[in-house]
Amino acid sequence: MIGFAQRWASRIGAGLASGVLAMAAAPAFAAGVLGQPTDGGIGLQPAGSSLRHEAIYFHDAVLLPIIVGISLFVLFLLLWTMFRYNKRANPVPAKWSHNTPIEVLWTVVPVLLLMFIAVFSFRLLFAYHDMPKPDLTVKVTGNQWYWNYEYPQNGDFAFDSLVLPEDKAKAQGVPFKLAVDKPMVVPVGKTVQVLITGADVLHAWFLPAFGIQETAVPGRVNQAWFRAEKPGVYYGQCTELCGVDHAFMPIEVDVVDQAKFDAWVAAHAAKPAAPTAPAAATTPPGATGAAAAAKGAAPVGSNAAAPPRRLRPARRPRSRPVPTSPPTSPPHSRRRAAADRTRVEQRRYTMATSHAAAHGAHGHDAHDVDHKPPFLIRWFFSTNHKDIGTLYLLFAIMAGLVGGILSGLIRWELAEPGLQVFRPGSLMAQVLGWAIEPSKHGYNVVITAHGLIMIFFMVMPAMIGGFGNWFVPIMIGAPDMAFPRMNNISFWLLVASFTLLVCSMFADGGPGRGVGAGWTLYAPLSTTGHTGPAMDFAILSIHLAGASSILGAINFITTIFNMRAPGMTIHRMPLFVWSVLVTAFLLLLSLPVLAGAITMLLTDRNFGTSFFNPQGGGDPLMYQHLFWFFGHPEVYILILPGFGIISHVVSTFSKKPVFGYLAMAYAMVAIGFVGFVVWAHHMFTTGINVNLQAYFVAATMIIAVPTGVKIFSWIATMWGGSIEFKVPMLWAIGFIFLFTIGGVTGVVLANAGIDYSLHGTYYVVAHFHYVLSLGAVFAIFAGWYYWFEKMWGVKYNGVLGGLHFWFMFVGVNVIFMPQHFLGLQGMPRRYVDYPEAFTFWNKVSSWGYPIMAVGMAFFLAVCLEAAIRRRKAEANPWGEGATTLEWTLPSPPPFHQFNELPVIHSETHAS
Repeated sequence: MIGFAQRWASRIGAGLASGVLAMAAAPAFAAGVLGQPTDGGIGLQPAGSSLRHEAIYFHDAVLLPIIVGISLFVLFLLLWTMFRYNKRANPVPAKWSHNTPIEVLWTVVPVLLLMFIAVFSFRLLFAYHDMPKPDLTVKVTGNQWYWNYEYPQNGDFAFDSLVLPEDKAKAQGVPFKLAVDKPMVVPVGKTVQVLITGADVLHAWFLPAFGIQETAVPGRVNQAWFRAEKPGVYYGQCTELCGVDHAFMPIEVDVVDQAKFDAWVAAHAAKPAAPTAPAAATTPPGATGAAAAAKGAAPVGSNAAAPPRRLRPARRPRSRPVPTSPPTSPPHSRRRAAADRTRVEQRRYTMATSHAAAHGAHGHDAHDVDHKPPFLIRWFFSTNHKDIGTLYLLFAIMAGLVGGILSGLIRWELAEPGLQVFRPGSLMAQVLGWAIEPSKHGYNVVITAHGLIMIFFMVMPAMIGGFGNWFVPIMIGAPDMAFPRMNNISFWLLVASFTLLVCSMFADGGPGRGVGAGWTLYAPLSTTGHTGPAMDFAILSIHLAGASSILGAINFITTIFNMRAPGMTIHRMPLFVWSVLVTAFLLLLSLPVLAGAITMLLTDRNFGTSFFNPQGGGDPLMYQHLFWFFGHPEVYILILPGFGIISHVVSTFSKKPVFGYLAMAYAMVAIGFVGFVVWAHHMFTTGINVNLQAYFVAATMIIAVPTGVKIFSWIATMWGGSIEFKVPMLWAIGFIFLFTIGGVTGVVLANAGIDYSLHGTYYVVAHFHYVLSLGAVFAIFAGWYYWFEKMWGVKYNGVLGGLHFWFMFVGVNVIFMPQHFLGLQGMPRRYVDYPEAFTFWNKVSSWGYPIMAVGMAFFLAVCLEAAIRRRKAEANPWGEGATTLEWTLPSPPPFHQFNELPVIHSETHAS
């Protein structure tokens, strides 16, 4: 009965998944060879061990129904709310914005669900680490770019395992880029202990059929175990970026009966142990099917208003004779003098903080209060927060276009197996060969630059530097940022940082031109694996970007705490201001840790230190701990301002205040706090202690609770409203659903027992992009269209804006939804080439890019049409739903807003 229920739960979960993802009927899961990925499959590879069966059951019968059910429930609520409470069906919105029982309910239910998941999760996690007494021990060493296997208990012999050339693979009828010349051989039904280490850089030994993935770390020995159920051939690949031939480092395990294993051992033990080839001495074949390179061959792939007037420093007084006794004055004179001093200090404060007063000090008439400085001074030396926000937004658009083009090269390359783009003589080589090396190393450079550009130079500048600079001072009723000149230098440091990153793409990296270490820059690939100056350019680039962000964070914190208008209390601040405040604290606390990590990289590379060099007593995993202590809060740095933007858009176009304002504000605070204590869920496969893994599983799942509070609060804000489906609202609704998908797949990856099968695969790429590429970017476009008239003073074409949304919505889903299936089937990320079994979903994913590109063309058309037509904008185009202070100013706002500070008497301007 239990088995019957389990089977049906698994089938129902798979059916729901295919329905919600709007995909065609699932292809058959059965593979021709055990452990081989299924062409077009959407589920985990077939199991090769009893422990793997438990993992598949946990995923299919527990996790999948829950995450699909949540996704369907959110989609149903969104659709019901949109149809039931649109402007035509409900012209008069409800005014309620708080309901304690409902808020308690949607907090408690996710907690109970997560506790239910945790029972299965911890059971599977400890089962993976509860290794019985091994019958066989095999030592595995990762090298660039092959595996070495040693059998110390069976004659102490060793051999290297290289990818099988294409002609031999075809002759033998085995999958090219998965089969090897000398596989690892183990007996069926025996407990096999695998001891895994690295000889040069990080590698990862990944065998999907057994649910095993362990990082091969130089200087450390990690272990895994499995017991194969039946004979067969099981395939895997390296999942950690390890250099130019990262994609040509397969794993093959042949499971045979005991008699065949004994004969195989006898044949190998009779021969003298083969010495392990040095790192650069063995090179796998390229993707063109050439014969395997002999040992000793060269490695493959060489490759707003004028700034306020300065107060002049007081002149040094002339020397005068010092009186022998202080002058005396009557008490009333002293009181008058004290009052005069107070008035002078107040006047000085007003001159320093109010642009209008400062401008008046120049002797201009009242009618010239919006006088703007000359072009050069305004745009290069500006201290006006609106102009600096505009510079950030224009910079983000430019960087986003560059990063988007790089992602197009990635999808172009992965549209088919083999090397199409990153090879000499290709079209890309002829057009962009001067900028991007047409080699496998050039592909690694592109994925590295794409990640760094989109994170540090597109999303962060747009969210925090652009919208934050533009609207935080206006929303709190301040005349400008607290430190205007610091604001200016923050922006130009970012420009210098981007320039250094571009230089890193042209400089010598060691394996070839540019940095090909991934956006995480893991050591030792970023130290001993990149000997040229390109990596130093990239490190210095990140240093400057971090300095820019730290200065900006200090500025925002000071401005929000010290320059709020009278009556603008903390609990009356708009939610966008709350989001920027929490983000600023995350930046201030996390970026110095990243700065320390990359400084140690820099000294390891140039000054002989050994922070991450195991030969000198260092530890490569220390870099990962430092990086992810920054890297996971960075995810919330990128998305939290988007939460604030979506709150404003949903409230405005529902014509209702945000539901559960305080819960929304403190949910962001909770997300920021918990975000600092979950970093090692990025490191489940690195061999950290099992009890520590259990803690990070629990902490990671807890962070889903405040995130769920925000999603349901947005839907509750729409519920009972009078919804208008303007362009910003389309982006906000798309954000809510897509971010929900990214969130529930994050719950899957939070479970270490499942993460062993998905870490380093395209499932992680899909999850990350649903949270950021679809989450943060959709929030940016929601804010762009929401504040477009306010910033630029002209109207945009709503039809073009709608086309932009729909093409983007379809395009990005076609790109990233299939990548979940690729990850479930075991395709590692950062691969320039892949086996034919992964062709179908890669092709579908690549079809999505031109659809998305059409959407971006409509975005540029929106901007161009608005600039040409120049239809005059209204002060408040959105009507009664827009209640924050920026809508009380004309569009665009005057160069110096708030000649007199506004006084806030109620929560009217908070949302």
